[in-house]
Amino acid sequence: MNVIEMVVYRYRQWRYREPPLPRIGTPMRWSLPAWIVRVLAAVVVGLGVGVSAGLADAPWQLTGVLVLGLGLWGLVWPGFGPGLAAIGGIGLMLLFSPGVVGVGVGVVVALGYLGLRLQMIAGLTAWHGRVALGALLTWRDAVVLGVTLLIGLAVLLPGGGPVPVIVGAAALVAAALVVRRVL
Repeated sequence: MNVIEMVVYRYRQWRYREPPLPRIGTPMRWSLPAWIVRVLAAVVVGLGVGVSAGLADAPWQLTGVLVLGLGLWGLVWPGFGPGLAAIGGIGLMLLFSPGVVGVGVGVVVALGYLGLRLQMIAGLTAWHGRVALGALLTWRDAVVLGVTLLIGLAVLLPGGGPVPVIVGAAALVAAALVVRRVL
């Protein structure tokens, strides 16, 4: 390459360079350190599995292994894995305990959903980061948790038969409409 080609090459590099990206700053009003969110996510996952095992009358050895295993997994490597494993464990515990009905089921399912959401958020943040409080509980989350508890309460309605099913279906339809409007 001679001098002229070098100058032309450098000029083209300078002329067609990409502009620098703008600095974007978003104000964070209230936030938590990310390590608190990770610990909270691990505790909620362990609590959900522990409560479901208690409702299912599972042996304490199995309960301890599940709670400690999922809690430590969620603390060290948070993300979809521990949250989905907790929901699967909760589902299996409730599946093999047909006598469990009512608010207990609603609370356990709500804990499973909350654990999954917290695990997802904790998996996206570093230990030293910060998480805005608005990201922890959105309208959609509040609606899902509320409907879950309403369905748990609907099971306790007297009359057996179709009454709890109708109330639960109405709660799901209302939740779908609210979520559709909010999003």
